[in-house]
Amino acid sequence: MRGPTEILADYIAETNFEDLPNDVVHKAKMCILDSLGCAIGGYQTKVGQIVVDLIREMGGKPQSTIIAARHKTSSVLAVFANSTMANALDYDDTLFAHPGATTIPPALVVGEDRNSSGREFITSVVVGYEVMLRIGYAIMPSDYYTVSL
Repeated sequence: MRGPTEILADYIAETNFEDLPNDVVHKAKMCILDSLGCAIGGYQTKVGQIVVDLIREMGGKPQSTIIAARHKTSSVLAVFANSTMANALDYDDTLFAHPGATTIPPALVVGEDRNSSGREFITSVVVGYEVMLRIGYAIMPSDYYTVSL
């Protein structure tokens, strides 16, 4: 009998763009645009500037792009900066968390590193949202956040 971790791992590994319904692809594109817009707006904030300045000072192998900054740094630092900026204005999508700010920046970094296609990027975003939100629902920290599925 397969356990939940194995089922989840198979879902992650086996999901292809062709498996995604058209409305899911459309919604993913809207979420990506929203997250990018929030990150660009977040870059203009004091928090965004502090994070970008700190990362410029830290250096890092120029692997991945910091949104709006015209600067490349290590993949880990780029994810940190982009996630921070995407959430800086607190306008990003929310359910019980901020799935765009935690899913899209890593997908961008991996996509940039692997020179992924748009379809691969969208698939990674959809799978990332699905996994993040399902795990979040499974570990719901309190009744305050309870949402009907």
